[in-house]
Amino acid sequence: MFSLFAAPPSLLTGTETEILRLLAAGHKTPQIARLMNRNLNTVRTHIRNAAVKLEAHGRLDLLARARRLGIIDAVDGADQL
Repeated sequence: MFSLFAAPPSLLTGTETEILRLLAAGHKTPQIARLMNRNLNTVRTHIRNAAVKLEAHGRLDLLARARRLGIIDAVDGADQL
């Protein structure tokens, strides 16, 4: 397993990164599935895989770790707060 602090930005797939961006923007999982023309369970699997790769516990932790690592921009979803 990769160390969280040494994780390269390319640790996640493009699809996982895009789903995290949509989550950060405030979209719910069913909305993401529709936007990306994917099955709901597929989107959930991508979220779960990203969480495992980043050693995150829950979606908020997942987004916080992705931001810290520069995988998603710190401003992604900031307008939703």
